[in-house]
Amino acid sequence: MSADSAYRITKASGDFSPHVARRTLLTELLKNGTSLPDAQFIAGHAHGSTTMHYAKVADALEVKGRLRVSY
Repeated sequence: MSADSAYRITKASGDFSPHVARRTLLTELLKNGTSLPDAQFIAGHAHGSTTMHYAKVADALEVKGRLRVSY
């Protein structure tokens, strides 16, 4: 499927887009322990710094989740 086809299919879904799906996939991979080099390979990023952005998001979500837990 081409990027244009994916965009047209998902455009009608409102807030969902191929980029949102990609971002969610990478964030979930990193939250679940996928190594940064593996996530970089899956994403096709040329530079690890691009993938690090997703790692920071995953870390922030993990901290936010811990703050919600009451003891």
